[in-house]
Amino acid sequence: DIFELENEPGDLFMLCSDGLTRELADPTIEWILKLELPLQELCARLVAAANDAGGHDNVTCLLVRAEA
Repeated sequence: DIFELENEPGDLFMLCSDGLTRELADPTIEWILKLELPLQELCARLVAAANDAGGHDNVTCLLVRAEA
């Protein structure tokens, strides 16, 4: 699928596998994404949290922040 979105500086986009979303509830993902950390660290925390929650599938995460 291809989507065209309007974005503003600071918007955060996440691409991830279902291994992440099946293990973590949306509020947990949102809580982690609100931490003031570099994107690489946020990805690492999301993957670690999914693995800690069971890790029944491969977990992949990519974050991109829109700039001005």
